[in-house]
Amino acid sequence: DNLGTLGQSFESMRKALKEENARQSRFLMAVSHDLKTPIASIRGYTEAMLDGMDDTPQKRKDFLSIIDEKAAVLQNRVAGLIDLAKMQTGEWLHKLEDQNLIEVLENLSLGAQQDAKIHGQELKIQGSKRDFFPVKMDRELFERMVENLLQNAFIHGNPKAEVSLGWQIEASTCCI
Repeated sequence: DNLGTLGQSFESMRKALKEENARQSRFLMAVSHDLKTPIASIRGYTEAMLDGMDDTPQKRKDFLSIIDEKAAVLQNRVAGLIDLAKMQTGEWLHKLEDQNLIEVLENLSLGAQQDAKIHGQELKIQGSKRDFFPVKMDRELFERMVENLLQNAFIHGNPKAEVSLGWQIEASTCCI
């Protein structure tokens, strides 16, 4: 009986490992495809520029704009993979540190206003008047999240829509 139970346990573990390996293989194939697409676009437009196809200032500007957009897509996808790896290993938990949320949001606001100008938009900032609000966080991950949300608003939102970053603090909570 014990040998039979042990054999079934080993067989279950073997099947689980095989399924996990297959899942990881599918994931890696999907990731490689997701990374190859923007790289192919970047290379295509770069080669076109090297071949002289950007023969007017407007074409050059258009090509560079597309290259920049595809590089941003690639950067976001790589950052997402890094975040996924950190989450699976629990590494992000080790980076939780006491931060002043107000300072973090005000610093983000300054950079985001410059990003808005680059995209021909204006960023409205609406923050509670308070000097200090302590939060335990992974500052880099939090900043990337807010920056990604704002970039999506600038790039994919209605160009005439108002983009704002606001926060409201009440007692021990903060709504962003």
